[in-house]
Amino acid sequence: MSRHKAPERATGVGARYSAIGKRVLRALPSIAFVLLLTLLFSRFSVFHRLEKPIADFEMLIAGYMPASAESPVVVVDITDEDYQTLFGGKSPLEYQKLEQLISDIARFNPDLIAVDIDTSDRQFYEFTIDNRWPPIVWAREPGALRRDANKLGYQPLDVLGAKDPELNRRSGLPMLVVDSNDKVARTYTRMLRTDAGLLPTFSWAVVDLYRERKGFAKADTLPRCGPGSQDAPVPDACTEPLVINYISKRQCEHCYFKASQIGSGCKGDCAAVKPWGGKIALLGGSYSDAERSKDTPIGPMSGVEVLANVIETELDGGGQHELGLGLSMAMEAFEGLVLVLLFHLCALRRALLLSVAVIPVFAGLGHLFSGRPLIFFLPILVAVLLFEWFLHYRQQLLGRLVPGKGAEH
Repeated sequence: MSRHKAPERATGVGARYSAIGKRVLRALPSIAFVLLLTLLFSRFSVFHRLEKPIADFEMLIAGYMPASAESPVVVVDITDEDYQTLFGGKSPLEYQKLEQLISDIARFNPDLIAVDIDTSDRQFYEFTIDNRWPPIVWAREPGALRRDANKLGYQPLDVLGAKDPELNRRSGLPMLVVDSNDKVARTYTRMLRTDAGLLPTFSWAVVDLYRERKGFAKADTLPRCGPGSQDAPVPDACTEPLVINYISKRQCEHCYFKASQIGSGCKGDCAAVKPWGGKIALLGGSYSDAERSKDTPIGPMSGVEVLANVIETELDGGGQHELGLGLSMAMEAFEGLVLVLLFHLCALRRALLLSVAVIPVFAGLGHLFSGRPLIFFLPILVAVLLFEWFLHYRQQLLGRLVPGKGAEH
């Protein structure tokens, strides 16, 4: 008798694996179809239209969490009204008036000033830097875009009208990585390769100087990314796209001011002159001629506010690397197959109850490890759920119509 038990056990195990294999094979066409839809939806901005409500929900949940440290970034925004009243509606901005605005910002005693204004025009050669000002990081315009051997190359312009090439050392390119499919600003990078060599982005130049001056604790985990030749080897963390950690309302009681609110000639709603010690004063413009409004996962946002979010992301330890579309879809397919296995091992009612908990967890893990929005991982999980529900009731119906067929699992 004992000699026949082992083969019977092996046969039972083999049948079990065979049943699992059949179930997976039945689900594969549906999984492949949904993956194809996911690819198409990604390219035609369908996910982005659904991304904002989910991002808003994440912000709502985050609002119940303990507040993080107060934002170290104070935004000074040149609005359309400021552009007309302070600068006469002229671009490029008049250098004397920009001097005065920076002097007004310096009265608040920030740790450093980051100027996201184009100063490449020749008139800025006459710009005078006051020795009493805190250190300044200048935005360096990327200049003409050159295509060579299927590669894009920037030809960066000098800051302050090429007044002093040394000023370029304390500057950065105000560039973001905008999604080529839906034009949404989700990611950023620390360094860019240009005709002038490997140069820092504006946000990284600001963070690097701030870290040097203040020794910000969490920034110690960030890599060391410095300028170099065009072909200089550099860590992947310096050039790869990283996900921006957007927050709907930055934790700061007074972290946003219009340029007209801080001027020495301000009338009406003026900012009280309180020390901004230990903070970064970020000067930029949301006025229409600046053309820097960006679409983000939480809605439209001025370019200077996007940069503030990037700087805060970096000072909080840096953004997450976003997995490529192929790897993200492979992760999506794996999660779908795990859900198929759950329905194979459990009765329908129990599997449905478990899937209510499993689907949000899987979507959250996919978002956590890939950097992609939650909505990217939901379709495959919901599709598998609906497929298994349909399969179960189809088998029940067959069992009633053709006795013996409903026993197949």
